[in-house]
Parts: sequence; structure tokens; C-alpha cells
Amino acid sequence: MKTKLIVFISCVCWSLSGAALDASRLSDDLYIYGFGTLAAVYNSDDNVDFIRTQEQSQGRYNRVNFNNDSRIGLHLNYRPNGVIGAEAQALVRYGLGNHYELLLSTATLKFKFGNRWQGRLGKFPYEGFYRADSVLAGYSYLWARPPVEFYNFNILSSIDGASISHSLHTRSGKYTARLYGGWVSTDISTSKDIDKLNVGRSPVHGITLEFSRHQWSLSASWSELLVDEIPERFSAENQIPEETPGFDTLISVLNGTETSAFKSEYLSFGTAYEPNNWRFTAAIGRVLGDGNVLPDKVDWYTSIGYRFNQLTPYLLLSGSKSDSIPSISLGISPETDRALNRLRMDTQSDQMSLGIGARYELTTQAFLKMQYDRIDSDANPSFLWTNEDPDWDGDTNLFTIGLDFTF
Repeated sequence: MKTKLIVFISCVCWSLSGAALDASRLSDDLYIYGFGTLAAVYNSDDNVDFIRTQEQSQGRYNRVNFNNDSRIGLHLNYRPNGVIGAEAQALVRYGLGNHYELLLSTATLKFKFGNRWQGRLGKFPYEGFYRADSVLAGYSYLWARPPVEFYNFNILSSIDGASISHSLHTRSGKYTARLYGGWVSTDISTSKDIDKLNVGRSPVHGITLEFSRHQWSLSASWSELLVDEIPERFSAENQIPEETPGFDTLISVLNGTETSAFKSEYLSFGTAYEPNNWRFTAAIGRVLGDGNVLPDKVDWYTSIGYRFNQLTPYLLLSGSKSDSIPSISLGISPETDRALNRLRMDTQSDQMSLGIGARYELTTQAFLKMQYDRIDSDANPSFLWTNEDPDWDGDTNLFTIGLDFTF
């Protein structure tokens, strides 16, 4: 822990000194730069733990937490010529093991075919959600934290595969179409803290369409994930008491449905408009699941801010709501039906958040951010929180202060 703290402080001091980014140019072909976030979060409720992503298993309640939002990364870009190049990004962040873990988020070979075609081969960020490829880099967005209702359900952090894109510049703006496909492997936590979920090497593919003109940009995407087998986290034996009447029958039914292969589709649309000092962005996402493991749901957010010299106050509103699923009955006993429907409700969500914050530019490489979030959750909060107490009323307040920096 002492070594990590020294590294963090050294990088922050470098950023606050205002050292020029040109120092990242190691040679004519090789560029390197670092980025990070040092943040403290306070959750006012002692009946539930707040987590930033599903790839964390432990949060904090009624105390200050320095782990969940803090991270540091290093980005390497190699461009020997205008045809081929390489890119790599490594990140240290707080993860499932309740300690800081090293994550290789990008490792790709890049190819350029003429002025319009580009390709990637290797590991690269998943982009099925609007701007999902930048949520780990705090300096790239206005808020202290991206809205959890929209991004916390994005369990696909990176893809091992290939992509190809085509760009067209016209008088009306720049148009880009990108196709990608490959495999995804990730671990996420659970509210019951039973076990982690690993989706193995599950195939995923999708398409992203983008348009940009001056201060305005639009993006639309579609992707599809196929999981061949639901892992141990969704094992019925792990979640239903053995003394439940009809236990053997119930386990047999669930093992024949919820642990079989399932398909999930993701649709996303987002826009950003930044005329002069205004900062506006909005996005909406639609998840089409199989109704058992992942329910159909809608996630969205909208944000507006205005820059006064170095200070940019902003307002953020976000939400997540699952489609209602009807209760089902096996006709064994009321206890069996309750256990079955409780398991099916485990991934439901009905939550809204209001965030008020500000970003202050200390230097061109360091940004101080403060944010207050009022959160109202009206349904099972399992994919947005951990270790919730049965007495939790679904409401809480979050206070965040953080420093985003590059070096």
C-alpha cells in the first residue's frame, strides 16, 4: 500500500507542476502517457455498500472509501509509419479480490488502408454503450463518476478480436462505420457475495455508427453477446436453501433453464453538443435479455454543464428500469414459488439518480471534481449495490471528491 501511495503522489505532483505532455514522446515513433484518479467517496447509508462497477465485490457504507474510484493507468502508442502501428494500455484499479489489480485493457495492432479504412487486431475496449471505451479514464469526461445506471450494467469491459472501420469526410461532417467481433472474458461480483460471475470466452459482435460536425456528435450501436453456459454464480444450489419444499424439483427446473445458453442484445444511442462554453451529453441504452438471467431494460442519462473560466458546474440525471416480469408457479408449494421468483428478480432494477457537481481545472493536466448524488432505488438493487440489508429503503446520498490527472 505504501508503494502505491508513493506512486500516486508522484504522478499527482507531476500533473500539478504543469509539465508539458510533449515529454511523453520517447522517440519519433513511440509515445507514452499516464492517467489516473485519486478519489474519496462517502455513502451516507449504513444498510448497503456502494460499488463503482460490477467488477468490484466490496463497497463502503457510512464511511469514506478511497478505493472504488481510484485508479492509475499507462498508455503506449507506437506509430512507425502511416500504415501499421500498435497500442497498449495497462490499468491498476480496485477489483474483485478486495485489492488493487493490474488490468491490461488494450493491446492491439492497428492497420490503415488508404485514407478511409482502418483495422484493429487484439484486445480493445468494448464500445457497445455510448462512450463506454473511455469510462476508465477520468480526465476524458466532465463528471466525478460516470452514471452508474448506464455504465454499471456494462459487464463487457474489453474484447479479444478484430474490428474494421470506414470513415467518410463530407461537407456535412465526418461519418464512421465500425464492425467488430471476438470474445469477451470478465468477472463481476454479486449482491449476495456468493461467488463471482465469469462469462468465460463468450462470443460478441456488433456495429457502431458515428457522425461528428464541429461541436456536435452522434453515435448509434448494436451488439450481441452469447453465453454458452451460466457459471457458478447463477447456480440454483448456491442461492436457494436446501430445506425449501420441492428443492430437488426446483433445482432440476432451474438447471434446465437458467444455466443453459442465453443471448443478450445491446442497443445504444448517444449525442454530445458543446457550443462555446456549454457541455451537453445524453445517451439511452436498451438491453434485450432472455427474461431469466438478464431482463429487458432501459438505461439512460442526460447531463448539462457550463464553463466559467476554470470552473464547470454541471447537472446529471440518470436512470435504469427493467421491464416487469410476471411471477410463475411450479405448483409445488408457496415457498418453492417464492424462492423461484426471488431468484428471477435478482437482476431487476428500478433506480434514478440526481447528481450535482463541478470540475475545476487546476492545470491543463489536473482536474479537481466534486459531486453529490441523490439515489432512489425502488427495486432489487443487486446489480448496482452489494451487501444490502433487508431494511434498506433504497435511498441514499453519495458525496465524491476526486482529482483526475495525466502525466
